[in-house]
Formats: sequence, structure tokens, C-alpha cells
Amino acid sequence: MISGMGFIKPDLNEQPLILELRRTLGRLETALSAISDALVITDDQGMVLWCNRSFDRFIDQPRMLSLGRSILSLLPLDHQGDSLLPEALLTSHPQIPGSTTVLLQRQPLKACEIEWRPVETEQPAPVIFCFRDISTRISNQELQATAERIEQQRQHSDRLNQELQQQQLALANLVRECPVTGLPNRRGLRERLDLALGRLREQGGQIGVLFCDLDHFKDVNDMHGHQVGDELLIEISRRMQEDLPAEATVSRLGGDEFVVLTGPISEDSEAITIARMLQQRISAPWLMHGQGFTPSMSVGITVTNDPDVDAEELLRQADVAMYHAKRSPGESIALHDTSIEARFRSSLRVHQELRLAILNRNLSLAYQPIVCLRGSAAPGHDPDGDATNGVVRILGHEALVRLKPTQGLPIDSEQLIIEAERTGMVLELGSWVISEALRQLQHHPLRPDHWTLAINISPLQLEQEGFAADLLQRLETLAIDPQRLVIELTETRILKEISRGAQTLTTLRHHGVRIHLDDFGTGYASFSWLAKLPIDGIKIDREFIAALGCDSRLERMIASMIRLGLELGLEVVAEGIETNSQRLALLAMGCLRGQGHLFGRPGVLP
Repeated sequence: MISGMGFIKPDLNEQPLILELRRTLGRLETALSAISDALVITDDQGMVLWCNRSFDRFIDQPRMLSLGRSILSLLPLDHQGDSLLPEALLTSHPQIPGSTTVLLQRQPLKACEIEWRPVETEQPAPVIFCFRDISTRISNQELQATAERIEQQRQHSDRLNQELQQQQLALANLVRECPVTGLPNRRGLRERLDLALGRLREQGGQIGVLFCDLDHFKDVNDMHGHQVGDELLIEISRRMQEDLPAEATVSRLGGDEFVVLTGPISEDSEAITIARMLQQRISAPWLMHGQGFTPSMSVGITVTNDPDVDAEELLRQADVAMYHAKRSPGESIALHDTSIEARFRSSLRVHQELRLAILNRNLSLAYQPIVCLRGSAAPGHDPDGDATNGVVRILGHEALVRLKPTQGLPIDSEQLIIEAERTGMVLELGSWVISEALRQLQHHPLRPDHWTLAINISPLQLEQEGFAADLLQRLETLAIDPQRLVIELTETRILKEISRGAQTLTTLRHHGVRIHLDDFGTGYASFSWLAKLPIDGIKIDREFIAALGCDSRLERMIASMIRLGLELGLEVVAEGIETNSQRLALLAMGCLRGQGHLFGRPGVLP
């Protein structure tokens, strides 16, 4: 009978039957739990549907943690791969009844008899398992023999695996070609380099090695799949071999890395000419499955006339030069020399120092004041003083991360941030900066209403899911007004990630956090982006400020930046002010905020 509420009322005549059925099931459950054998029912896929208390004791685990799990994963089998395991446990659908004896453990030695039987009245058929401890029936000598037999089987299997690995290694050592492009691989290239160096020893002259790395190749694999990526590699290899000198060799080291061995050349410029020719060859648009792609690559070059140089050292030098070309704006070809080597080693040192500093928390924050430019240039005055009476009015501070190098050599702050972003360590570094800055801010609550703390944030942090929520939660926990916080973003990076970072910025601004665009004027974006980005202010890069009084064109650009920012209702801050004449020039242009050594170097938070 269906009521107006839409549920079925039980028939009163059925209630005694239901009650009796429940009693019967309860008695059956009690009886099955009283026997010593461990009983389990699984579905046709081997997942536990029911088990009695003896099975709970057998695996030393509560029943609720066993239900829904694979029976094979629950058993304390000593050797899950030996031949003594029942077929019923290795396949999820045993069709006929059976039994076997298995070794469960060796310390102490323990054996178990397992019986299984499918429930044929249901389809797909569940399976009933019975586990019976028979350790007391088997002598210790028999148990030991079983354990030794299993150990022998394992050792035999290990030997077979070792022999197979040795055979695979031997075959790999015979391979000299890339399986995708058919070009020589690293081993094949090494042989050709050794031959070329041998000719240098006999005939003199010099050779060049060009390390070529495709730009943004990972995007092709991610967007279109590895099959399309392989087809592009084949096309690139074909293009690179066109019109090369007869003695030149193109090889593929792996991934998106190619190496060209030039053969005999008379001077460095020949290797550079070959590099430019290669770039031109591969840059023609490529269409595949309706998808268009314009390949490009960065090239590092090393040239040698030393026949005794190690082939791997030549590859390393060319790789270092390529690394320099890829990281240098406006460059795509670099010739290895001592200056590039020095920069590479410096970058490597910064990477190591940064990694250790983050690991050991060997970091600190320095704070540089942001002031009202209407005051005088003299630091150290009352921060709340009247700017018109000739004192510095401090509007806030910018937190700058510093680390103490272990080797005693100073580390440039800009290089530190570049290396952190390149390696991804900026995520952990940025998290520490936020925590430490907010911690120190909590201990300096007595500030004028206008005072703010600026923290540099990488767009990589904005991409992290939940970044805005986490930051706002920290502010709430520490009882810090979000309006005290300014987030500074580098223009050249944020404009590349605007679609992913804009929502995060909008959320933070909605709760009162201010957003400033740092290093304004050095990026590649049109000024029209200012109307689209969710920001509150811009910071004019120090390179422009240094040109005040020296370059009239740059001065007009600065005036345009300030005027546009003010017309859009943005705060305008000038960085790198070092002279009073620069301060006065900026004031005349309408800029009211600035920072630089004229007002104080970074130090402790006052």
C-alpha cells in the first residue's frame, strides 16, 4: 500500500515473518562466527562480501576494513608469486571447487589449508573460501622443507631476471640509431665524435658541435599526443639534414635534443652559419592532422682544435651554450666561451645555494621603505610626520628575500629569483616569504592607517589551486587586515598567465588585498592590458628611473606611464630612486610614491 508521502507501508501480516527471519539470520551469524575455520564470501571479482569473526582474527583486522577489498590483498602470504598459491586466488573467477596448502609465514613457520567453492545458484557466482590453520598437523621438518623449496624457487626466478636484464643491456649496447628518426643516437654520435677527433690528431684543423633544443616541443606532446610529437621529430630530422655539408652528422640524443657534428671547419663563423641555416630550415610551418605548428630551436655551439678533448666534454660545452641561448632574451644561438661558462657555473652555484637555503631555512627578509615623494630625501624622520615640512612620510615597506650563501660569495637578488622560478623552487620559497612576512607583521600591529606591506608573488604561485583561500585564511588566523597587504607581480610573467591568474587576483582584491604590477614597462604587453588586469597600481622599473636627466625619450615614456596610470585610477610607484633630482623630476610628472636608496636601503622592519 502506497501512502500519500510516497513510501510503502509494511503489511502487518508480514511483520512476524520479517522478525523471525532476522532472528534466524542472527543465529546463523552467531553459529558461523563460533567455528574456528575462517570463512569468507567474495564476489566474482574476488572482493570480500562477508566474513566471520575467525577471519577477522586470522588477518588481525576488523571486519569493516575487510569488506569491499580484494581477498588476495588481505592474506598474509609469505610469497605471493610462488606456485603453491591456489588458482582461485590468482584469478578473479574460479569455476570449480578446489583446495590447496600454502605457506603463510616462516617466522614462526605456519601453514594453511584453503578450500573454495563457487555458489552455483547465483550468476555471476560468488565464491566461498574456508581457511584452516594446519600448522599443528605438519611437522616442523616438513614446514622447513616447504620454506626452503619456496626460497629456491625465488632464487631461481631472480637469476632468470638478472640474465634477462643482462641480455637487454647487451642488445641496447648494440643499438646505434634512434628508433623514431633513424638518426644516430648518443652512442652513435659518440663514435662519430671519436672518429672526428682522431682525424684532428692526424690532419689538424677544427670541428664544431651544435647542441639544438626545440622550443616548446612539450606543448606539442601535451596538446596533440606523442604520436603527433614523433611525426614532428621525423619531419625536423628530415629538414635538418637538407643542404648540410657532406661530412656533417645529425644525431638525436633523445626528447627534443639534436646534435650536429659539423666536420672540418676553418673558423667559428662557419659553425654559426650552419646553426642559422638549420634554424631557417626547420622554421617553415608544419601541418599535421589539421594542426599547425611553427618549429623553432635554440642552438649552443662549441668549436675545438684540440684532438685530446673528451667527447663528452664537447657535448657538455655545447649544452651549456644552448642553455645560455635559451635563457637569454633575443638570442637563439650562443657560442661557448669562458664568459658563458662562468655564467653557467654562477647559475649552478645559485641553484645549489638556494636549494640548501630552502632546506635549512637559511633565509631572511629585508624591508625597503616606500615613501611619499613630497617629503625630503632625509631618512630616519618621524614616519607619520608632515611631508610638507620636510620629513619622509613612510607609506609602507616591501619585503625582499635574502639568503646567506654557504660559500661566502654574494648572490644577486634578481638572479636568485630567476633561478627560483626556472627550477620551480619559487613555490616553496614564496610560501616561506608569505609566512615569515605575515609573522613579522603580526608583531608590528601599531601602524598608521595608510601603511602597507608589499610581498612579491610569482605567477607560478597564483596557478596553485586554493592559493587565494589559503592566503586569506592566514590573514584571518593572524588577525591581519587584508588591506595592509600588497601583492607585487612581475609584468613579463603575469601577462603570459593572465587567464589562469586573473581569477585568483580578483578574489584577493575582493577581500581588500591590493595588487601592484611590478617592473612595469619592461614586459611585452600593450598598455591596454592595464584596463584588463585586476590591479590597483604599477611600479615603474628602475631602469627607466636611472635614465632621468640622461635620455629625453625615456623621460617622455616615464611621463606617459605615470599619466596613464593616474588616469586609470592606479597608484604609481617609482623604483630605484637614488638622487633628489630624480625625486623632484618624478614629482613634476605627477608620481607621488617611490622607493630607492635615497630613502633607505633594505633592512629590518622598524
